[in-house]
Amino acid sequence: MPIHGIRHLDERLERLAFPSEEVLAEGRAPLETYTTSSTEHGDVYRATDAYIAWLRSRIPGYGGLDRITRAAPSGQASSDRGCEGLEVIDF
Repeated sequence: MPIHGIRHLDERLERLAFPSEEVLAEGRAPLETYTTSSTEHGDVYRATDAYIAWLRSRIPGYGGLDRITRAAPSGQASSDRGCEGLEVIDF
């Protein structure tokens, strides 16, 4: 039976923080859903494998393709390449 009202707020928060075995058996989402890694181009956010498995169990057909992998950048852009045929404008 749900507990309503501010009078039982501490009980509701405790239930959220420490779920019962019944709630855990229902297959709720994992608490950690993504990881962050720093690269030279900024932070990269990636879903955890546990979250992807949970999401696939909840949404039919989710993630039918493999996860995206990207190649590492092959070098720095330089000002002398890729500008052929373009007019340089100085301000």
